[in-house]
Amino acid sequence: MEAQKPNSPQPRPADKAKGQAQKSKVRGIKNAFLVIIACFIVAVCLFLFVFGSSSHFGKVQLMNETQTAGLYEGKDGKLTEDVTKAAAYTKEQAKELEDEALEGTPIPAYYSGSMAFAPEYVSKNAHPEDLVGTVFKGGIIVPVLQTLLLTVLVLSVERAIALKSAKGTGSISKFVSDVKKCLARNDIDGAQALCKKQKGSVAAVVSAALNRYKEMDANTVLTKEQKVATLQKEVEEAMAVEMPSLQQNLPIVATLTTLGTLVGLLGTVIGMIKSFQALSASGAPDSTELSTGISEALINTAFGIATGAFAVISYNFYTNKIDNLTYAIDEIGFSIVQSFAATH
Repeated sequence: MEAQKPNSPQPRPADKAKGQAQKSKVRGIKNAFLVIIACFIVAVCLFLFVFGSSSHFGKVQLMNETQTAGLYEGKDGKLTEDVTKAAAYTKEQAKELEDEALEGTPIPAYYSGSMAFAPEYVSKNAHPEDLVGTVFKGGIIVPVLQTLLLTVLVLSVERAIALKSAKGTGSISKFVSDVKKCLARNDIDGAQALCKKQKGSVAAVVSAALNRYKEMDANTVLTKEQKVATLQKEVEEAMAVEMPSLQQNLPIVATLTTLGTLVGLLGTVIGMIKSFQALSASGAPDSTELSTGISEALINTAFGIATGAFAVISYNFYTNKIDNLTYAIDEIGFSIVQSFAATH
């Protein structure tokens, strides 16, 4: 019985195994959730122990349990209420503080540590002395905004490393031009040598297409149209393997463009609520509560805008880079198919 000529290319077992094993070699963070958790831990630590450090606030003297008397540094190294048992400023200490009148006076015991764990009277009377301390006054929303900002920065660096790996070792435009020259001379081996040298996503797609090119060149069963269709399909499949790795984590960055602004707006609203509560109090408004509420509102607004701005810039920048890689793959894939169609 005469063997029937197949009408469409049949995948061989080797091709199936190759397709199943094919995997993008672009490096990158696969689980962004772990990045967010790590950024949250770092943000909380920064908020509590850096921004909330007492060194960024005015000094507040510690008081006894009933808050009726201040505490002093004792001669024995312990805190004491008794002035007679308190250590006194020496002449050198008074000179260092640029106040000679302090010489011989008791040394007050000032609060030292994170303002997040300070007694209520300390946190109420301690006012920020610099911008870092002012950020702490932004309230509980600040660590959330810091988490979002750190996540944007980390994922941006991650995408920079991943796309550099995808780009390969040399110029993409020069690589495309050199491969086209090899195709014009029908030098498939030379084109594959360029792929091995270039590496990256573009080279991986071209290499897969060239391997299929050789197979179709040696195939005597399929028609020319079927060979061209098979070659085109190989380019599309290889590109489909690379694209998810190129775009990985960018949807998260895109989400943070809006989320950062919204969380900042939430912090702004909370701060303004506290300000109006201070104004609505009976009698004279509490100026401390009023200023704290306004500070909280403005700080959260600033962090929200910064997070959204960084996310938008990062997303658009890397999307443009991915588009350039995609255009290069499309261009060289079209050239391979057209070269095969013209020479067969």
